[in-house]
Amino acid sequence: MARLPTQKIRELERRYGEVEARMSAGPDAETYVKLASEYSELQPLVTGIRDLHKAQAERADLEAMLADRFAGP
Repeated sequence: MARLPTQKIRELERRYGEVEARMSAGPDAETYVKLASEYSELQPLVTGIRDLHKAQAERADLEAMLADRFAGP
């Protein structure tokens, strides 16, 4: 599986937020179409990144629970 550098992941998330904010600011129709196109390209990537972050957090929580359980009294 290919791995993206952390900096690239952060940049994708930042750009996604920027595009989303610019779209909601009410740009002219031509700009909106361009932003919407970029947004639709970024959305699956950012959704996957967010899902990965959520899974990593859940894994860390589960590992902590297991460590607590087997640590004993």
